[in-house]
Amino acid sequence: MEQSTRTLVEIAAAVAGGCMACLEQHLKDAREIGVSEADITEAISVAEATRRSAHATVLAAVEKARGLKIVSASSEAGCGCGTGCC
Repeated sequence: MEQSTRTLVEIAAAVAGGCMACLEQHLKDAREIGVSEADITEAISVAEATRRSAHATVLAAVEKARGLKIVSASSEAGCGCGTGCC
C-alpha cells in the first residue's frame, strides 16, 4: 500500500475511533508527504458518515430494547457509497 493511502486510512480510522491525538498526528503526516487537502477532506467525510451511521444503528437498537422512540437513523447516514452497506 502506498504511504499516502495508508495515511488516509489512518486519518479515517482516527476520526471513526474518535482519537484526537491520532488525528492530529496523521493529518501532520499526510501534509508532510504531500497528500492533497481534497483527499484528506474526503477521508474525513467518509469516516464521519460511517461513524454517524454506526451511532444511529446503536441508538436504534437501544430504542428498540427500551421500547422508546428517541432518534431515527438518518437517510444521510452511512458511508455514502450508495450500496446500502450502512
